[in-house]
Amino acid sequence: MMSRAVTRLFALAIIAAPATAAAQQAPPQTTLQAPAISKDAPPNEPRLIVRWRDRYETLKDSGIAISAGSIVSGSAVSGGIILGKRRTVGIFGAVVEARWSLRGYRQMDGEVGMTGGRRHRTELRTIDADATSMFNQNSLITFGKAVFLHVRELRYPRVDYYGPARLESKAGRSDYGVQGGSIDLVGQWQRRHFGASGRFGTLRLHLVSPRNDGLPDTRDLYASAGVPALDGQHHFLTVGGAFTMDFRDEAQLTERGTFAAIALWHARANDTADRSLDWSRLNADVQHFVRVKKGRQVLALRGVLSARIDDRRTPMPFYLQPTLGGGKTLRGFGSYRLRGESTWSANAEYRWRVHPRVELAPFLDAGAAAPRFADFRSTSVEVNPGIGLRVVGGSRIVGRLDYAHSRDGSRVMLALGAPF
Repeated sequence: MMSRAVTRLFALAIIAAPATAAAQQAPPQTTLQAPAISKDAPPNEPRLIVRWRDRYETLKDSGIAISAGSIVSGSAVSGGIILGKRRTVGIFGAVVEARWSLRGYRQMDGEVGMTGGRRHRTELRTIDADATSMFNQNSLITFGKAVFLHVRELRYPRVDYYGPARLESKAGRSDYGVQGGSIDLVGQWQRRHFGASGRFGTLRLHLVSPRNDGLPDTRDLYASAGVPALDGQHHFLTVGGAFTMDFRDEAQLTERGTFAAIALWHARANDTADRSLDWSRLNADVQHFVRVKKGRQVLALRGVLSARIDDRRTPMPFYLQPTLGGGKTLRGFGSYRLRGESTWSANAEYRWRVHPRVELAPFLDAGAAAPRFADFRSTSVEVNPGIGLRVVGGSRIVGRLDYAHSRDGSRVMLALGAPF
C-alpha cells in the first residue's frame, strides 16, 4: 500500500513540475509556495503531462494548488493542498497550506499580509527548521519585499532519538512525538543577487506520546540520563536575521554559480525568569556548482553549519538541537541519527546526465555533531560514499533513488526532489 502511495506521489510531482516545490530534509521542508508553471513546455514533453499541467495551471489560478515533498526529515513523502492567493486585495494576500505524510506527520501553515511573489524572496524559515532547509533556495532572488504574519501548527508523531551527543548509539534508538506551533512576523527585502530576512515571534512545542510501538518512548528510556528539556518544555520568544547572496544560473538543475546564506538566532524562555535557559545559534549554508560539460556533467558542493554561539552552560532542548542523517546530510545514516548543539555537514556530488530524463550522481557525505563548536576538534568525522539515480521532469529533479554506506550499514532512500 505504501509503495502504491509513493508511486502516485511521483506521478503527481511529474505532472506538477516545475509547479511543485520539493524539499526533502527534510526539512526538507516544503514551504508555502506554488511556483509558476511555464506554459512553454519542452519539445519532448509528453502530451498527457502537458494536458494535465495546463489543467493544473487553471486550478492554481483559481486559488487551489498542490504540494509534494516531505514536511521534515524522517516524515517520509508528503502531499498537501494550498488554498488562497498571494495577491487578494491589492498587494495583500492570504494563503493556507495543509500537509500530511505517509508516517502520520501533519502541519498547517497560514500567512497573511504582503506576500506577493514571496517564493522569489530571501526567506528565513522558522528557528526549529532543519539546518539544510533554513533558507529558501528553491528559486532565484528577484527585486521586491514582503511583510507577513506566519502561523503554524504541527504534530510529528515519531521522531527518532539515539541518545545525547557523543553517547549516541544505534542500539539506543527510541522515539518521541512533538506537537505545538509558532507565530512569527516575517520581513524580507532583496535586490537581484542579495537579500535580507528577519523573523520575530513565539515558539511553543511540547512532547507527546509517540506512535511507533516498535521503539521505546524516549521519555522512558532516557528518563535518568539528564537529557535537556525531557522532563519539561518551555515556550520561547525568538528573533532571527539572515543575509543571502545567490549567483546561481538556475535554482533547479543548477550548472554553475554560488549560493551562500548566514543567519543569527536568539531564543529567550518567556515562561520563566531563568535566563540560563536562553540560547543563541548561528546557521550557514554555502553551495557551489562547477559545470564540467554543459547540460551533461556538474560538480556540486555544499557545506552546512549550525552552531551554538552563546556562553551559557545549560544545554538547549534536545528536540531543538540540529541533527544529521536522512536524505540531505549523511545519507548513510537514518534521520536524526546524530544530534548535538552544533553540527556541520559537507556534500560533494558529480552529477552526470546520461539521458534527458535520467541523472546519475556518485556522492560523498561527511559531517559531525558535538556539544559546542569548540568540541569539533575532538569529535570524529563520519563519512559515507554513495550513488544516486535521479528522474528529471520539466526543469527540476522530481524524484531520486539514493544508495549510501556508513558504519551503520547500507541504506537505500526514495525521495522527491534533489538533495540541494
